[in-house]
Amino acid sequence: MNTKQVVIHAQISNYFLLFFFLTIVIVQAFATSQLCSIKLSKVKMNVVNVFNHPYEGSFGNAILNSVTKGLKDANHEIDLMHLDNDGFNPVMSKADLKAFVDHKPVDPQVTDYNKRLKKANHLIFIFPIWWDIMPAMTKGFVDRVLTPGVVYDHHPRGFGLVPL
Repeated sequence: MNTKQVVIHAQISNYFLLFFFLTIVIVQAFATSQLCSIKLSKVKMNVVNVFNHPYEGSFGNAILNSVTKGLKDANHEIDLMHLDNDGFNPVMSKADLKAFVDHKPVDPQVTDYNKRLKKANHLIFIFPIWWDIMPAMTKGFVDRVLTPGVVYDHHPRGFGLVPL
């Protein structure tokens, strides 16, 4: 590595450290704050956590544990969709694409996730940012599971989205 590469690498490392530090602060504030709407709710909420990280010792796993503890302490129901442990297939096949258009999923795992999402009051995503984007498994979840008829539908005039 030359000097310029070392400086750039150090700057990137500092940005990641700052990002992780800010994320820890935000998650701790979320999990412990009296301002958290989920925590203040007197109604028991069903919260779905969509989690994606293959390494059990990851920072993302620490976030998951912290959020889960905060929700349990507030007496909420937690439904964990651990994409890695569930063996979720992120690839949209031809059959999946047709199912997307027809609003009828063909993959039993996607059908199960859809049923669980329909029961949710809140949805939380926890995943790392790799190469400035979400991991492929999380993107596949968004494409294959968060489909029309489940979390949104198309506007009757043919353009735009309408939340369900």
